[in-house]
Amino acid sequence: MTTTQWIITLIGSLLGGGAMGALINTLVTRYRNRQQPISYSLETFEMFNKDEYKGLQAELTILDHANSNVSVVFENLSVARLVLVNKGNHDIELFDFGVTLSGDSAIVDIKLESPDRHHTANCLELPDVRETTQELDFTLKPFNREDQYTFNIYLTHYVNPGKITLSSAHSTRFVKKESTTNKLSTTLAIIVSIGVGLSGLGLGAGLATGNAFSGFWAIGLVIIAAISITGLMVLSKITH
Repeated sequence: MTTTQWIITLIGSLLGGGAMGALINTLVTRYRNRQQPISYSLETFEMFNKDEYKGLQAELTILDHANSNVSVVFENLSVARLVLVNKGNHDIELFDFGVTLSGDSAIVDIKLESPDRHHTANCLELPDVRETTQELDFTLKPFNREDQYTFNIYLTHYVNPGKITLSSAHSTRFVKKESTTNKLSTTLAIIVSIGVGLSGLGLGAGLATGNAFSGFWAIGLVIIAAISITGLMVLSKITH
């Protein structure tokens, strides 16, 4: 047996044996146990701005949460539309999270949109137009895979709307516009499957015939396998 055939045999043993299986099992387990990604989109629309409309004041009349009509005047008013989607691989029975505003922004009212009557979104302490707040806490029940909830947050500010941040005590991470990551993850997974499958076939053909062409073919497919393993590692880092 030539040196090339010995090298091919050694690499084939590693790919087909316990080492390859252990590596793939570790990476798959890590992928499944990763922090669950919560996809979100956030857009802020300015409704009124005192600097653009000199002498104009926006008057918002709403029914406050004490069931009495309250007329409140705001010189600046914006609405932030927040959409949350569970992009993880686990269903969450009860999901708690919070919204925090920075700067001089203050929340005056909210409107919640649930997918249907079997899904509920609750605000633990509703804002009061007479006593604005910069923090809100919500509970979603349930928050299963691909469930989507929408929040319209009405806020006022003196200069510009401050930054809105999301937080949760759950083992999750908030990811903005995760669709690109999902596409990359799917592509890498396909590369891994094709690469490992073709490598096994090529190595078998090379070792069975023993000719130079099959040997080079096998070596080339081993390289594909190496690239596939690298793809798995990249996939693990992206989705963790």
